Amino acid sequence: MKNFYFNIALPLPIRKTFQYSYSEKIKKGSRVFVPFGSRKLVGIVIEEVKEDKSIETKNIIALLDNLPSFSSKAFECIIWASKYYHHPIGEVFHSFLPNHLRKNNLHKDYAVSDNDYSIIGEKPKLTDEQNNALKIYKNSSDFKVNVINGVTGSGKTEIYLRIIEKNLNFKLFLRKGKKLVPTHEADDLFQHASVVHSQLKSFNAIANTYKTRSVDYINIGTTPSLAESIIPVIIKKYNEVNPEVKFNLINLNSIDLIEDRYKPDIDLTICFNSKNQPSSRSTILKEGKHSLVSPIAFNISDEVYIDDIKHYPFVEITNLL
Repeated sequence: MKNFYFNIALPLPIRKTFQYSYSEKIKKGSRVFVPFGSRKLVGIVIEEVKEDKSIETKNIIALLDNLPSFSSKAFECIIWASKYYHHPIGEVFHSFLPNHLRKNNLHKDYAVSDNDYSIIGEKPKLTDEQNNALKIYKNSSDFKVNVINGVTGSGKTEIYLRIIEKNLNFKLFLRKGKKLVPTHEADDLFQHASVVHSQLKSFNAIANTYKTRSVDYINIGTTPSLAESIIPVIIKKYNEVNPEVKFNLINLNSIDLIEDRYKPDIDLTICFNSKNQPSSRSTILKEGKHSLVSPIAFNISDEVYIDDIKHYPFVEITNLL
């Protein structure tokens, strides 16, 4: 059986996609459920690719969408945002998904059908004034704002619905007396609009977060002690070779730096005792020992362990991670 191969974006702080295989073709922008190490994650299909035999390719567990979760324009916009703001593509796509689509659950088709007007319900007969308003709209070739003046109950809503339904090519509501009952197509459209609205809100939030960052600077996350000592020396030596590069120091505590809590805003982290992570490369700038100053009366040996001195008075041990 032939397999197809796809690059999948996963919600991880890693600036790359991962190749998976599936027995069927999948449209880009669709959600899939895939294994990743000991975990299983919801990812987004970015593109179909040829098999890379140099790597181990795992199979997609399940296709969660019959239709893509992103329109083509939204998909390309998110790709652009990831590249422009230098942010991991999987995290950007993940932030655009509504909460219920970030989980391993099937999501119904948001496609709308092409039902004919006459199939669903009876349309009320229009008055002469309503017909004139529709003619004015139809004769408007250029985009412009059209305002309909009328008192409550004069039939403005019916005109709006006729125009909208004509452009959508399906009926939004059933007319039952003075009541408007949403059709199945209207419910689907509302759910799809909710998804798009959520994605737009997420995009605005992300844009507002990252647009304040200057792309002309390299943000270095570090502790205040290092920012006042070794880092200015390093920057000075680097600028002697690359004078056009600018740096911005962001002072944080060691725990936040080590746990990557501010990863989106930081390009480079310099801190004590950083932990090795598969998603990043670590380099030791300098090795050293802690110095302890104590009264002679304590008679502390030259080489000690923290447990040996923690009971002494006036000895405070902090920030040793």
